[in-house]
Amino acid sequence: MALNSHYYLELYHAAFLGAGVVNPLNLRLAPKELEFILVDSGSRVCFVDQFFAPLIDRVRAQTSLDKVVLIGVRGRAPTTSPTTS
Repeated sequence: MALNSHYYLELYHAAFLGAGVVNPLNLRLAPKELEFILVDSGSRVCFVDQFFAPLIDRVRAQTSLDKVVLIGVRGRAPTTSPTTS
């Protein structure tokens, strides 16, 4: 669950290469809706950016998630455009 970024795209394709199943979560869902989808799908791992981490943290205890992985650079939220020096 992340904003559009190259991290999201890389993880999306890596899941298919690693024989994983992608379960994209709608960014506009309420916590109870997210909880239902995660339980119903049997999701075990959730990749999340810093922006959505608090939302996933709220529902994690009621789901089957074993791991929540924060994506981004050094804990910062990913940006959608490249930075220049």
